[in-house]
Amino acid sequence: MDPALKTQILSLLDRHRTMSLATVRPDGWPQATTVGFAHDGLTLYLLRGPNSQKTAARANGTPCPLLCPIRTRSASSASPRT
Repeated sequence: MDPALKTQILSLLDRHRTMSLATVRPDGWPQATTVGFAHDGLTLYLLRGPNSQKTAARANGTPCPLLCPIRTRSASSASPRT
C-alpha cells in the first residue's frame, strides 16, 4: 500500500469511533447500521451488542460484505485504547 494512502486512512480512523456497516437481509434488501469500532493499525474491531440484529445475522451466516477484513473479539478480552 502506498504510504501516503495508509497515513490518510489511519488519520481518518483515528478521528472517528463509529461507521456504517451493511449486510443484506434475507429478503434481499440492504440493511445499514451504525456500529462502534476500534482499530489496531488497519485491523478493525467492531463493537455490537449481543442481542443486536447484526449479531443475529452473522450467527445465521448472513454475508457481511466489507472492503477490509474484520476480526471480532469479546468485550472482556478487548483492551482499552490509550
